[in-house]
Amino acid sequence: MNYINSENKNGLWELEIKGIEGPILASDYLGLYGSTPDEARTASIKRKIVVHSAEGGDFIQCGYCGLPVRYRARSATGRAAFYHKHTPELEEVDCPFHSDYKGEFAFYEAEMHETKWHFRTKHFIAGTLKGSEKIKCESIQVEKYIFAEKGDPNRRRKPDIYFEDLSGNRFAIELIQGWLDPEIIHAREQFFLREEVNLIWLFSEGRSDSIFYYIMYGSALEAHPESFAEFESKVRNIQCNAFVFSQEALDKSQESGEFYFEAHFPEFDFKSTELFLEMSYGCQMVVLSDLMLSPERLPYAINTKAALHGKQQELSAAIKEKAQRESQQALERIKKTIKQICEDGDQGTLSGPVLSNLSDEIAECFDYVLSDNSERNPLFELANQAIARAGHRIEEEKKKIARSVHARELWALRIQFAYARRELNQSITIQELTKLKHNLIYVATDYKKVISSELSSRVWDRYLNTLLVKIGQQTDQLAEGLPKPRALWSITNDLLSYSLDKRMQLFETRSTLAVDMSQQKSAYLIHKSDTEIRVFEEKLNEIKYRTKTQYMNNHWKALMGNWSADFVYEPMINRAGQLLCIDAYSELVGHEQDWVEEALNKFVERLVVLINEFYDKAFIKNGARIDKNVLDKLLTFWNWLDTSLYIYNQPEAIDRAYQLRKYLQKNNISIIE
Repeated sequence: MNYINSENKNGLWELEIKGIEGPILASDYLGLYGSTPDEARTASIKRKIVVHSAEGGDFIQCGYCGLPVRYRARSATGRAAFYHKHTPELEEVDCPFHSDYKGEFAFYEAEMHETKWHFRTKHFIAGTLKGSEKIKCESIQVEKYIFAEKGDPNRRRKPDIYFEDLSGNRFAIELIQGWLDPEIIHAREQFFLREEVNLIWLFSEGRSDSIFYYIMYGSALEAHPESFAEFESKVRNIQCNAFVFSQEALDKSQESGEFYFEAHFPEFDFKSTELFLEMSYGCQMVVLSDLMLSPERLPYAINTKAALHGKQQELSAAIKEKAQRESQQALERIKKTIKQICEDGDQGTLSGPVLSNLSDEIAECFDYVLSDNSERNPLFELANQAIARAGHRIEEEKKKIARSVHARELWALRIQFAYARRELNQSITIQELTKLKHNLIYVATDYKKVISSELSSRVWDRYLNTLLVKIGQQTDQLAEGLPKPRALWSITNDLLSYSLDKRMQLFETRSTLAVDMSQQKSAYLIHKSDTEIRVFEEKLNEIKYRTKTQYMNNHWKALMGNWSADFVYEPMINRAGQLLCIDAYSELVGHEQDWVEEALNKFVERLVVLINEFYDKAFIKNGARIDKNVLDKLLTFWNWLDTSLYIYNQPEAIDRAYQLRKYLQKNNISIIE
């Protein structure tokens, strides 16, 4: 029969579990056990199911159909899984998670039968016991009912083997080869404990691990452990034994004539390096006389409780020793750090971030110092005092540096104020006053924090206001003799209507036209908005630029355009060179010198572009057509400019011109030097 994989089913199956609010996926519930060993987890779940069932309730119910759910393995070697409790009165199965469901999901359930091992083993053990001098031979029974002597006399159980020893101890042996219902196990254990019969569960080598560990750990795992440490704490106070009748035990029993069997038990190994207990499973061959008997529990042969206690004492001692060692190391580190703080603080080399790191280091070290250490509290006070002193010293140093920086900034501010005061004491125009005012406002904004600082005197703020008032007063005085601002369109039309020679007066500060425009600008600064002032300045600058361009085109036209092979440039360039060499005897000549120098530089830059274009055609773009006559004239003119020292800061262009000369020579073109 086909069935869905249990892991896939767990991811789909919702369960209702006592103690958990709302439905939970089977996979999520199993995940609550964390890193708990599989066998321990299985034992825990089964124990809960059994206890609730014994009390008349169901620990787990199917979230789909509401039927009780159990937990077991499908085979002796398989892992445990959830399944529905068998319900004989259920006529129709419509739950897809039920093992009898006939739809798409159907689950295979193996059936267990008594084997030849079970039959042969119980009779072999009974025969061996009959030969023992420590056993009452007449008490040995194989699969005979034992009726309750306490409580209901109709209650009975039929163990595989029953016998009594000469000391009057009663024993029952139950053989388990594969899987056995935990409810049956629980019921039998309770029966034999009430009747004071020592029950021995004896497994085969082909046992079911889930049942094997269920019996080994017993009631210790009724509440599932969240971690291995919790698992360890739960088994520390119980005896954890499970017994196996192996082939080796059978052989030894045959040889000796005494009943031997294996005791399996958890054992813990103390790992001194990692400081933890590692669990494994041990095995020891025992006989009946090795069993520790008590009417309150199942018999055991190996005292796992004492063994675990001894290992835990070793672990505790090692942990305590480590804590003492780390505590002493932490104390030494704290002392060393306190010394470092004091020394670096005295030398002035301790910064705030370093002190913070050292303080954190001390705090971390105190986490390792044992609370009962006699040095802890005095050292804690000493550390706090050292940190506080160092912090105070750092803060004082910061304040000292801040005062020094502030003093330098005040000195720079004083220089700005002194400059403004000197300018005010001179005869300056409204335009200069406006510029000075804007500069002071900018300085006030830039030095706002300095002026408003608690380290600054209020005199700086008052001094700034005094300067601004004086600027306003002088501006008002100068404004008295100014003409009214004319309309911008009127000014523009007048300027554009003037001849070039008259408009050139705009570049002479003391000319009538320049003075008139300066007064109009001052009038605009006083009476007009910022936008109108800006538009006035833009229009005036535009007219100046157009005037300059017209003048250059009239007098230096050859320098304003691109180079032509048909034009002779040398006379004009020589004239430009002569102009640049004379001392400017007038303001207008000085402007013309600047314009000509700028035009000459741009003219050379345009020549560089031509040389680069010819270079690309000659050496990069193979096959490109080159007018060698034009190139010849260009290189001749370039050579003249270079020789006449009109070319500077053009090393690449000079080199490329040289390469182009060689290119023309190679092609038999004569170059006129």
